[in-house]
Amino acid sequence: MFVGDLAHLPYGDKSSASIRYYSDRIVRWLVEVHQVKGVVIACNSASASAAHYLRQRWGQHVPIVDVIDPMVDEVICRQDIRTVGVIGTRRTVRSGAYQRRFQLRAPHLHVKARATPLLAPMIEEGFFNNNISRTILRNYLPFQWTHSLDVLILGCTHYPLIRDEIREVLAPTVTIIDSTQVIPGVVRRQVNPNDPLPNRTGEMHIFVTEWSDAFRKSLNVFMGGYHHPTILKLWET
Repeated sequence: MFVGDLAHLPYGDKSSASIRYYSDRIVRWLVEVHQVKGVVIACNSASASAAHYLRQRWGQHVPIVDVIDPMVDEVICRQDIRTVGVIGTRRTVRSGAYQRRFQLRAPHLHVKARATPLLAPMIEEGFFNNNISRTILRNYLPFQWTHSLDVLILGCTHYPLIRDEIREVLAPTVTIIDSTQVIPGVVRRQVNPNDPLPNRTGEMHIFVTEWSDAFRKSLNVFMGGYHHPTILKLWET
């Protein structure tokens, strides 16, 4: 089950208070209406601003998995890492979420964070694997910024779609880490497989708080085919 809060996108330029409010309403609906077994905050901006708050509110009901802590864990467990780069939205970078976690858990690592705000809307509009995306990436990730990196964290859940293009502007020695590599394993470990799901058919259900043609295009890119979302009117009550 996926919930996309299109009514308030992009989260990357929203205040932390607003993101906590939006996220809380969505999690409450998932827990109280659908009795989900776990929740993944599939957004770095929401993870940075709302994960702690959501765990306090709903952690006793379901495991709440954010997409920042597991990425930090993945880097820390690797050997011979000295310099870590993070790219993400303005909200994620300005929050200092990655920087604080590394400072607390691995202060010997040098962490460089850079806001790349054009990448998510570029991906949503389908402008990748072309000259537009390559020009933007070369400007965001110049050699002067990337040459010292051992690892680059893709700090936005959109960015794996342009992983190959990002690879082209990095030195071959830089390891790229994204949430698609890390989060599924975390979910498998945290969600109780013996907890039965009521009335589940195994189908993918997509809910959106507002409809847009851009999202329809994104569905084709992300999901590889046609899906018909259900409009979720959370903000009318």
